[in-house]
Amino acid sequence: MTSYIRFATNIALAIVCLTLTAAAVLAQAPAPITFDALPRAKRPVEPSAAPSRPRTTAPVRTGKKAVSQEATPVVSVTPSVATLVAMIDSAEQRTAGFAGGDVQIARVTGNDSARKASTQPAHDRPTTAAPVFQSTSVAGLLQVQATGGDGSAQTSTYRIRRAELKLTSDLGRRAQGIVMVDVAKALSLSSSSTATTVNQSSRVLQDALITLPLPHVTVDAGQQRVPLGLEGTTSAAVLETIERALMESSKARGASFGDVRDLGVAVKGGLKRLDYKAGIFNGTGETMNDADKNVAKSFAALFGVKVPFVSGLRVGASGATSGEATADKPARDRVGVDVKYAHDWLTIQTEAMTGRDGSTTRRGMYALLGVAPIMTVKLVARFDAWDPNTTQETSAADVTERDYLVGGTWVPAATRLKLQAAVVRKTYTYSIIPGATLLLTQLQASW
Repeated sequence: MTSYIRFATNIALAIVCLTLTAAAVLAQAPAPITFDALPRAKRPVEPSAAPSRPRTTAPVRTGKKAVSQEATPVVSVTPSVATLVAMIDSAEQRTAGFAGGDVQIARVTGNDSARKASTQPAHDRPTTAAPVFQSTSVAGLLQVQATGGDGSAQTSTYRIRRAELKLTSDLGRRAQGIVMVDVAKALSLSSSSTATTVNQSSRVLQDALITLPLPHVTVDAGQQRVPLGLEGTTSAAVLETIERALMESSKARGASFGDVRDLGVAVKGGLKRLDYKAGIFNGTGETMNDADKNVAKSFAALFGVKVPFVSGLRVGASGATSGEATADKPARDRVGVDVKYAHDWLTIQTEAMTGRDGSTTRRGMYALLGVAPIMTVKLVARFDAWDPNTTQETSAADVTERDYLVGGTWVPAATRLKLQAAVVRKTYTYSIIPGATLLLTQLQASW
C-alpha cells in the first residue's frame, strides 16, 4: 500500500513539474521554444505526434513604428514511456535544474538576418546616397593680334583673333556637356539678286556636344571638330605658329582640309600606341550651325600610331568622304598623312593632304621645324603650300600660294601667357598675285 501511495505521489509531482515547465515555455517571448535541446537520453518520436499550430506573436515595437514578426513553427515531441519513468525517478533533480537555470533552451529562430531587416525602422535603413556633381567649369582663350606689312591690300591693324569661352558641365557617370563660343567671330553675309543670307558657319557657336564614356570608347554627339588632319584637330591655344597652315586657314580660296566643325556622332579611343576618332557627320564643315539639306552623310576618321623604339615619333593618317555625288550634294573627299617628331628641344612636323570638291581637285602641304634653346623659348620655321585647283593657274582664285615663315614663341614662367611673333613671305605662281611680306605678333592668355 505504501508503495502505491509513493508511486501516485511521484506521478502527481511529475505532472506538476511538466505543468510548470509548460508555463515557463509559454512565458518566453517573442519566439517559441522547444524541448529538443534538453539534456536527456535519446528517445524515438511517436508517429502519431503532430506538430502544433504556429502561434502568431504580438508586434514588436521598435522606435515609433510597430513591426510584425512572422509566426515561428514550434516543434513538439511526445516523450516515450521510458523517458517518462526516467523523469519521474529524477523529478526533484529536474525541478532544481529548472530553478537553477541549468537546462539549455533552444529557440527556433529561422532566418535571423531576414527577421532583423524586417524589424529595423524604415528611417534607420541604409539609403542610396544622392549623386554628387562637379561644378561647371569655365575655360577661356583670348588672342590679341597686331599685323602689318607691305603690299597694296595689306594694312596695319590690331584685332581680336579669338575670344573663346568653353563651358564643361558634369552630367554624372563621367559624362559631360560641352559648349564653346567664339565671340570674336564676325557674321559673313551672302547676297544674291533676291535676298541676303547669313553664312551659318560664321556664327559664334563653335562646339556643342555631349560626351558619353563607354567601355573602351567615348562617344561624342553634337557639333564638334571633324577628325581631319593633325594640325586641323589641334587646339588653337597650342599651335606652333600664330596661324594654321594654308590648307586649313585660307578659307577664301577653298581651304577646308582641317579645322572644320559639323554636326554628327563620333567615337574615339586609344590603345597603348594607337589613338583614333571616327564618325558620321552632316558634312565636312559646310553645314556647321545648320541643318543638312539632303539625306547623304559624310564619314571622317583619323588615327595615329606612336612608333616603337623611337621616342616621340608619331605617324598618322586621316580622311573624309561624302560618298557618291548626287544632284543636291557634290562629292567632297579628302585623304592625308602626317608625321610628327617631338622630343626634348626638337620638333619636326609635316603633313600633306589632297581632295576634291565636286569637279575641283585641291592639294596642300606644310613642313615645320621647331628648336627650343631654353624651356620658355622656341624658334620655328615653316614652308607652306596650297593649290586650290590643280588643273589651272589662271586667276587669284586658283593660283598656287607658297609661304615661308620664320618666328618664335615665348612662354613666361609661372604665367598663362604666350607671346608669338613671325615674319611671313607670301609668293604666288607666275606672280598672278603680287608677293607680300607680313609681320605678325600675338599675345595670348588662356585659363
